[in-house]
Amino acid sequence: MSGHGDVDRELEALEPIFHRLPPRADRRAVEALIEPDFYEVGASGAVYTRSHVLDVVEQRYREGLDPDDAAWTVTDFHCHALTDRVYLVTYRLTLLERTSRRCTLWVRRGS
Repeated sequence: MSGHGDVDRELEALEPIFHRLPPRADRRAVEALIEPDFYEVGASGAVYTRSHVLDVVEQRYREGLDPDDAAWTVTDFHCHALTDRVYLVTYRLTLLERTSRRCTLWVRRGS
C-alpha cells in the first residue's frame, strides 16, 4: 500500500472503476472521475475511448444493470504513491472464470 491509509481505502473502494459506482450514478458523476484524455485497455487488449466507456456505463445504469459484486473479486490490491498526489493502483480482477491484471492512475485534485 502507499502508506497513506485514507487514500488506500478510498481508492480500493473505487476499484475496479466502473464496477463500484454509486447506485444510479449519472454520466456527470462518471465524467468527474476520469480525465478528458482517458482511455481503457480491456482484458482482451482492446482499447476503449473515454466516450465509449461513458456511453456503456451510462447505458448500464440507465437500464438498471448495476454490476453484481458477487460475480467478481479483486485480489493483490496495491496502491503505490508516485508523488504526493498521484497514485498507481494495481490488482487482479477475476470476473467469472477470467482473471486479468489491471492498473489505474489516480490523481488527487483539490483537498
